[in-house]
Amino acid sequence: MANSFDSMVNPSDDSSRHYYLHPSNNPGALLVSEIFTSENYVAWSRSFSIALTVKNKIAFIDESLTQSSLDDPRFRVAWLRANNLVLSWLINSIAKEIRGSLLYFTCAFDIWEELKTRYLQSDGPQVFTLKKSLSSISQGSKSVIEYFSEFKTLWDEYISYRPIPNYRCGNLDRCSYDILKNLTERQQSDYVMKFLIGLHDSYSVMQSQLLLQSPLPSMSKVFSLLLQDESQRSLTDIVGISIDSHDMAAAQPMRQTNGA
Repeated sequence: MANSFDSMVNPSDDSSRHYYLHPSNNPGALLVSEIFTSENYVAWSRSFSIALTVKNKIAFIDESLTQSSLDDPRFRVAWLRANNLVLSWLINSIAKEIRGSLLYFTCAFDIWEELKTRYLQSDGPQVFTLKKSLSSISQGSKSVIEYFSEFKTLWDEYISYRPIPNYRCGNLDRCSYDILKNLTERQQSDYVMKFLIGLHDSYSVMQSQLLLQSPLPSMSKVFSLLLQDESQRSLTDIVGISIDSHDMAAAQPMRQTNGA
């Protein structure tokens, strides 16, 4: 029954397949807002991968679906159409000065691999710059939200270069799970500590309280506590100003009476 259905349906019309071409899938569309410029490979490739996953087209750049693996001519044609769509999206999202050297590629996967080979082979200088920035970043006069946003942007880019590896110990899934869990916890601990180090000195008490907790609270929890503290400080400042103004206003008639 399933084979009969497959023989009747055009692969490009089956929404469950990678070949599916939605009417809104315009080959001239800009799939991601960030254009690849040779200096932003990691951020761009991640954004593009996410966009392709949403479109159910990630298989065309990770080589999990190749034309040579298809025997049915209908599927080979459907693959070619979908591949060319992804190819167009890729070309559209690349800066003009780079685009020219890629125009004659016929496979989306080949372009993807070419870009990876060219621009991801030497990440040492970028990692060095990011680590240096993370070591020196501080809150200064910025609000908690501003400092957190700036810090998180740097951190996310840094860990994109240093992802946690997917370890496997044969069939010992428990071993794999424990290793990944330990690495993830260590990475999150570093994340929180580096953020706390850059806080303004006025948060030193809260900083000490958080560092004494074992395990360290999550970044979401730390951020929430700091926002509450910042809001409380703002409220205290407003109340203090209001009281001072009231005292000054109350003292004014007394001066006038004494002067009389």
